[in-house]
Amino acid sequence: MVAKPRILVVDDEPVVRESIHDWFSQDDYPIEMAALFFGLIAGSIVIVWQLLTNRDAKRFGIMITVGAVVFVVLGIREGTTEETVGQLNEPELWAFFLAGAIAICAMILPGISGSFLLVMLGMYGPVLGAVNDRDLVALLVFLVGATIGLALFSQGLHWALTEHYDSVMAALIGLMVGSIRVLWPWPDGLNTTRLGSPDERIGPVIAIAVTAFVGVLVVNAIAKRTEHRTTADEVDELHT
Repeated sequence: MVAKPRILVVDDEPVVRESIHDWFSQDDYPIEMAALFFGLIAGSIVIVWQLLTNRDAKRFGIMITVGAVVFVVLGIREGTTEETVGQLNEPELWAFFLAGAIAICAMILPGISGSFLLVMLGMYGPVLGAVNDRDLVALLVFLVGATIGLALFSQGLHWALTEHYDSVMAALIGLMVGSIRVLWPWPDGLNTTRLGSPDERIGPVIAIAVTAFVGVLVVNAIAKRTEHRTTADEVDELHT
């Protein structure tokens, strides 16, 4: 398994995002929710940047390439919800297996949520339907896929961090920068990947984003001080 660093934001941000989503409906506050997540991801980018030990042309190239690819891919579909993205109708069991294996990666990768991946795969509706209908077979296949996917991906990520640490960290930064496309507050926040100029509630939205950004950095600083850890300690733990 991957040695998990003591960085609350980078490792746990997808979980935090899902929990906040339960407290506040993105349908009611799509712009505010986007601003909140924008700040969380921006703060996480700063933290991961501090963990990058070799900032050369190669790493900048990886960041730019990954960021550009993610930015473009996320813009292929304007919708980000079950209502705006077509969902599969009565998918086969192997689709539940693959959906679980792919969506679970969001628990490790910063900047991506499992529900978003399921929506993009067209499997959010079927998985939610399986939960509501208590379809134990489909849910079991989904969980098996998630378990196998997590095991394989974590092992692969552990190897990559050990052998190509700076390249992997640069790719993660690019991933987070590219994913900001989904989190840009305007014109309709989390409900679309379309980009627009600020046109409403500019002051509160900026305040939410800045508060989230500062909060991420403060929590990380407190965690390091409490556990008597330095950035170098976290780099060593990730690298080995």
